[in-house]
Amino acid sequence: AGAHADGVKHLESALGTRAHWEEAYERELRNFALNPKDEGVDWFSDDTGERLLEWVRATAPLDEGVLDLGCGSGVFLCDLAAGRPGRFLG
Repeated sequence: AGAHADGVKHLESALGTRAHWEEAYERELRNFALNPKDEGVDWFSDDTGERLLEWVRATAPLDEGVLDLGCGSGVFLCDLAAGRPGRFLG
């Protein structure tokens, strides 16, 4: 951890670097180019993703579609869009 000009201590992590995410997305693109059926990494574990899907389906207006920003590999958005009309973009 290091102090910044704002006086707040920030954790040092590769996850906070542009280089980390550029490499991660380049790897996903290479994997997809080799196998277009490869959906990439599912960022949820156990039943967390399913519980979140149930909550979103029960509480969010999905009739017009969804814009998912910061969607990682997009697996969640694909699951959310399955069998629904509307535009689902991520």
